[in-house]
Amino acid sequence: MKHKILIATLICLVLIVMGTANATGSEAGSKLLVQTGWLAAHLNDSNVVVLHVAPNRTSYDAGHISGARFLPLSDVAVTRNGIPNQLPTVDAMKIAFERVGVGDKSRVVIYGDMSGLFAARAYFALDYLGHGNHAALLDGGLEKWKAEHRGKHGCTRLQSRQLDGKGSSGAGCRSSRHEADRGRQQDHADRCPSTGRILGNKSR
Repeated sequence: MKHKILIATLICLVLIVMGTANATGSEAGSKLLVQTGWLAAHLNDSNVVVLHVAPNRTSYDAGHISGARFLPLSDVAVTRNGIPNQLPTVDAMKIAFERVGVGDKSRVVIYGDMSGLFAARAYFALDYLGHGNHAALLDGGLEKWKAEHRGKHGCTRLQSRQLDGKGSSGAGCRSSRHEADRGRQQDHADRCPSTGRILGNKSR
């Protein structure tokens, strides 16, 4: 029952965000939603972090927005005491988001599988950490991005950033089919280090 309630809540969040953005009529949309055109124009901004949220790497490795970091759904939804779809601990979520380059000054744009449902879950987690004002869902997700022929990339290896600024090998690919793309992605990752801890002092 709680599982169904959570899914319904996330779906409502997606619908509310889409309605709010449509009402604004701006290129960036509302604070909770950004348009593909805005992202294309700001994709290489040093503070912009794009997250691809999915249960596993299959869809990410098949193709993702250039520079996007893979965030496993399990980093923002866990089973606790037999109850699914619970939030992980605050410390665990901070570590997960910092590992993919999110810091206190990051502008996070999120998309993912299930027509944005998993992206909404990641947004909910960021909002819980106090970073909601600096995060947004990508309107139309990867589907709209591809339909507009903005280009996407296959499996790449990105460099994660520690809080001390030292790079470490990120979650790697099991394929070397896109070496040239990996170079472009690595260059983007080098320009987008984590800028600090996630805001928020909640504890669980």
